Amino acid sequence: MIDKTLDRRIAAARRRLEALGRLASNPPEPQRALLSEAMDELSAALEQLQQGGADGGRPRGEGRAVPRRTLDALEEERRRLFAVLDLLPAFIYLQGRDYSVHFANRRFRELFGDPGGRRCYQVLSGRQAPCEECPTFRVLENGTPQLWEWSSKAGRTYMVYNDRFPSPDGPEMVLNVGIDVTEHKRAEEALQWELAVSRALAELSNSLIVSSSSVEDIASIVLDCAKRLTNSAHGFVSSIDPQTRASVAHTLTAMMGKQCRVSGKNRIVAFPIGPDGRYPALWGHALNTREAFYTNSPGTHEASRGVPKGHVPLRNLLAVPAVAGQELVGEVALANSDSGYTERDLESVKRLTELYALAVQRQRKEEALVQSEQRLRKLAEISPVGIFRTDARGHCLFVNPKWCEIAGLTAEEALGEGWIRGLHPEDRDGVAGAWYEAARHNRPFAMEYRFAGRDGRTTWVFGQAAAEMSEAGDAVGYVGTITDITERKRAAEEIARLAKFPDENPNPVLRVSEDGAMLYANKAGLPVLAVWGCRQGEPLTGRWHQFVQEALRDGRSRQSELECGGRIFSLTFAPVVGSNYVNVYALDISKRKRAEQEVRKLNEKLEERVAERTAQLEAANQELKAEIAERRRAEEALRASETKYRDLVQNASSIILRADTRGNITFFNEFAQQFFGYREQEILGRNVVGTIVPATDRAGRDLAAMVNDIAQAREGYAANEKQNMRRNGDRVWIAWTNKAIRDACGRVVELLCIGNDITERKQLEQELLRVGEVERQHVGQDLHDSLGQTLSGTAYLSQVLHRKLAAKSLPEAADAAKIAGLLSESVALAKSLARGLCPIEPGPEGLMTALGELALRVESLFGISCIFECLRPVLVHDIGVAGHLYRIAQEATTNAVRHGRGGEVLVRLSSRGGLIELSVLDDGVGLPREWNGKEGMGLRIMRYRAHAIGASFEVRRRPEASTAVTCRLPIRQDWTDGEVADRHDEAC
Repeated sequence: MIDKTLDRRIAAARRRLEALGRLASNPPEPQRALLSEAMDELSAALEQLQQGGADGGRPRGEGRAVPRRTLDALEEERRRLFAVLDLLPAFIYLQGRDYSVHFANRRFRELFGDPGGRRCYQVLSGRQAPCEECPTFRVLENGTPQLWEWSSKAGRTYMVYNDRFPSPDGPEMVLNVGIDVTEHKRAEEALQWELAVSRALAELSNSLIVSSSSVEDIASIVLDCAKRLTNSAHGFVSSIDPQTRASVAHTLTAMMGKQCRVSGKNRIVAFPIGPDGRYPALWGHALNTREAFYTNSPGTHEASRGVPKGHVPLRNLLAVPAVAGQELVGEVALANSDSGYTERDLESVKRLTELYALAVQRQRKEEALVQSEQRLRKLAEISPVGIFRTDARGHCLFVNPKWCEIAGLTAEEALGEGWIRGLHPEDRDGVAGAWYEAARHNRPFAMEYRFAGRDGRTTWVFGQAAAEMSEAGDAVGYVGTITDITERKRAAEEIARLAKFPDENPNPVLRVSEDGAMLYANKAGLPVLAVWGCRQGEPLTGRWHQFVQEALRDGRSRQSELECGGRIFSLTFAPVVGSNYVNVYALDISKRKRAEQEVRKLNEKLEERVAERTAQLEAANQELKAEIAERRRAEEALRASETKYRDLVQNASSIILRADTRGNITFFNEFAQQFFGYREQEILGRNVVGTIVPATDRAGRDLAAMVNDIAQAREGYAANEKQNMRRNGDRVWIAWTNKAIRDACGRVVELLCIGNDITERKQLEQELLRVGEVERQHVGQDLHDSLGQTLSGTAYLSQVLHRKLAAKSLPEAADAAKIAGLLSESVALAKSLARGLCPIEPGPEGLMTALGELALRVESLFGISCIFECLRPVLVHDIGVAGHLYRIAQEATTNAVRHGRGGEVLVRLSSRGGLIELSVLDDGVGLPREWNGKEGMGLRIMRYRAHAIGASFEVRRRPEASTAVTCRLPIRQDWTDGEVADRHDEAC
């Protein structure tokens, strides 16, 4: 019976230890379970052996002696047990209280050698004294098995299990079992590294998704992630300037300490490329080779040139070039890692750099696209031909000003199918059919047709269009042009009419080539051919051929006379410029010749003078007639142009006015009169301020000064959106386009202003912003009240579950603890999201509370002094308005910290004079003196939010070189408490 029990227990222990060997590369939880079960079986077998020997050969509960064969069987089982231990894949040894090794299995001897009665610390660690805090003998003290990790001199990691080993014939010992878990530990470290890199890539990817992220923003995130992954103290991220090829660093650390002479708002260091086309020093090695590298001894590297005076010493360096496709776009460089750089560090930075290269490439493509669109828009405006765009169905989407001029239609009239209604009635059906047929079959369109203008003028055009293709190869629309060919058509008709002249001419007309061939002769010229002795197509000989050659040689006409059938003809040999033939024009001068013969007898010389003078007078008369006719045509064209311009301006659906340099109105079209409610005789000569422009806007800005700037043709007002005033006092939003009219000397003499009503669009924008803010409040409240409460309850239940499992010593308790931890992190994340979506608590005091919390949060995150100042309560009842003011303050404080680099930021909220004023002031470096007013995305967003709530927005440089951002908002009539607070301020 004892034999069978021992056999079963030893066999079970062996199976579990063999399975444990197979799981050496798996996670630790299955190993612990198998090891614990195997040790339980071995302990039970050993205890059974000990009890069998301790009873002196007597079975338990009996008084008679155990038979000799039973004792022999027990001894045999003991030998079998140690034989099994010797074959197991784990190292196993028995250790006495004096640290001596009493038994070591074969795996132990293979790894550490034969113990030969030595102490465990001598065999395993090569020490001469016991290891500090050795956990081995704790099992003898508390009777509980121990499980711990131990690293050998060879760098291998083992999971060691200790348990009591009862000995029937000696002192109690400790059984030690070790399983090699080195590969598992390495896999676990690799997994942690992958998770860290993935989190960094996810953080960087989020910034790439946001279209407002600049290269500087992305470079800052890349540097933070790279330093964190590699444990580096310093570094920089740069991009290559496409023009100069310099490496421009967008980030700057304290590597150069006080020796750094770079100052200003944008602390950017540019590393120029060398005269040989290569980047100097160690930082340029990666850019020159386009290969990533690292060195833990920078001074010995082939590209090292030392460091500048004042530069921090370099213990190690890692550099990765940023390459997008075949283009070198930047570099990520790191220095001074505490533990030195490894291939794993190089791989993690490579992954970050790949995303950074794509970000730089995308930014440059977006900038190129914007510039291209601007050039195309300008080209369309100044193009001498009409340009139009349609959708895939052929409906008009866009026409340029030249198209409108040629077709005699406005841009609004041309949209959709409106351009077809402007065609000449005789051409309308044919052109529309050909156009839609070309669009349906995706074929180019080219055709001549006519437009019938409202003034009755018919314009001939040549229209052509080609398909605009998508990336998938489908036609998404058409782009085309129209060219005014009216004059060409008239010229063609005149040429056709003149082409009939020779055949209809009663006088002979002939054409002779340079080699004398008779090319043409009209019917009246056949008698002349008979006199010359040739026919059409045959050569002309004699002196007549000589006339032709001389006329072609010097390009001048020749005159001669010919008698034919009793008639005398005057022949003119006229060479045609640019050709090799001569036209011969014959004029019957028989009567003149007879008269000449009669008069010649009287005074031949007088006749010659009269003829010469007559020819001169005729030429002068023709020139005078031609000049008079040309002047009449010019006057008629001028009158037609003035009529067209007057009709276009008066009938335009836009506000058109002209004003002198003092702002006095000199022209006010009919649409403007109807829109603002003034008759022409009431408005002309009056200043725009006080009529259509109020003296101040609702935010208190001086609009008279702004009108003066516009009148002086300031470039910043070429196009702007401003509030205007109708005669009845209504405020309206107008989008103005202003153009200075200059005299011959370039002085501004007048201003042309064209405006369009955008009041409804502004109201819709304000409503959308208000609705968006309310929705964010609702979503944030739902996150806090619903999701946050649910996650909190689930986290509490998970903690309860963890305690229950831990009380039962179940291995699943660790998993429950991890779940509880993740749920706690989710609760914190949900609260953070809710705070980000609705930072302002409901109620009129919400803005003050939120700004105070913002100041505390900025001070905590960035380690600077951030103060919120509100001397008296400022109550804002509109949650949308409060949200916009808070977002403006949030963006301004972020800019002050990031770009101002000062030590203190002041957020001030006050109400006075009917206005709520929000200011953000810092003691940083301030705006550069050469700042031209160009704003980045952050400033544009703040200005847009301010305008959306009817507030003014100003960014200015303070006298002490710092920056002030100010937003002023008129207090609305429905804010009763706010107005009370405002009057209280004025009283104080």
